[in-house]
Amino acid sequence: MRRIPGSLFVLCLLVTAIAARAEEAPSFTLGEALRNSRLIADFRLRFEQVDDDAFTRPAAATTLRSAVGFETGEFRGWQVRLELEDVSVVGADEYANGGFGSANNGVLGRPLIGDPDGTAIHRAFVRWQGHGITVQAGRDELLFGDQRFVGNVGWRQHGQSFDGLSVRAPLGAQWKLSYAFLESVQRINRATDELSGHLLALEGDLGGAGRLLLHAERLDYESPARRALSSLTWGAEWSGVETFAAGQFLWELEAAAQRDAAKNPRPIEAGYFFASAGWGWRGWTARAGWERLEGSARKGQFNTPLATLHKFNGWADRFTATPIDGLDDRYLQLDGQRGAWSWTLAAHDFAAGTGSASYGRELDLQLLWRPKSGLTFGAKSARYDARRYGAETTKLWVWTAFSL
Repeated sequence: MRRIPGSLFVLCLLVTAIAARAEEAPSFTLGEALRNSRLIADFRLRFEQVDDDAFTRPAAATTLRSAVGFETGEFRGWQVRLELEDVSVVGADEYANGGFGSANNGVLGRPLIGDPDGTAIHRAFVRWQGHGITVQAGRDELLFGDQRFVGNVGWRQHGQSFDGLSVRAPLGAQWKLSYAFLESVQRINRATDELSGHLLALEGDLGGAGRLLLHAERLDYESPARRALSSLTWGAEWSGVETFAAGQFLWELEAAAQRDAAKNPRPIEAGYFFASAGWGWRGWTARAGWERLEGSARKGQFNTPLATLHKFNGWADRFTATPIDGLDDRYLQLDGQRGAWSWTLAAHDFAAGTGSASYGRELDLQLLWRPKSGLTFGAKSARYDARRYGAETTKLWVWTAFSL
């Protein structure tokens, strides 16, 4: 078990002292806090099919995700949340689930669908809020910016959560500082990564010039099998929306650098760059984007192991790990919404970040219907046409989700 750094311990004592001295306005009794508790119920039933030319047989999985729990009301600024998550397979195991250890279903000769069954504590934390400061200890999801570096992998049935302690505090009226110390990561394959992680983010509003996020992550993995991901990353993200009479202009620029850290046996000296621009008009948004993750045999690859990876570089998930020569992803995306319906169409062109190799192309489609609050029906597909990386892959999903 890793120890919390002394500086963070001192910070916790300081914030606890502030909480103890805080005025109780409004003052709720413990009984009122319990009566104000909120029940949590979230369910998602999904069918997924994968055809991968690297396998002679396809994969198919029908799984049900059930998340239940509660969150108490506030008592002198304190709250408690507990949430259990269960993933059950409906029907036969006709897919390799990629589960860690006993969570692996042992299916061979079929493509991966990363939804191992099982039950786990997804969230369990104590939180104090007061004077604009939030302190939290326990297990919870973490979302930084667009989730390119830190996210909850909410698409998979068993999401990603983190064990540790976090502090969020305002810096003036427009800025917010966040720090988190991570002791372990509960991954989507039901593995637990022990590590010493430090996440720092400063986010603020630039007025009419958009929003700015400055961030840094230092990850020191304990397991020898994961030490190649130990790294120090720092970067910035600038995004915004400008409204005109004829529509809205959207933009996002992001850059980061990554170096090897701690006991990483491999060198890393790689960069990251992302740029996108779009135009929104009457429920439609068209955008073009370019993302580059650098990589080479000599300097290593830029990776984001804590990210919501399914959100980036195509829904076929061919690039959840950066190729040896890096990744260059140029894409066009069209989003639309009309009433309870929304849709997305995206086309990707993948190439090496170093050299001129063409990896392949991908077409993604999604259709969502939300007839009422808390109820969603969805369908989406991804078609990856390989050139010099991976195999031809087609994926299809159909699902419904309900939450209180």
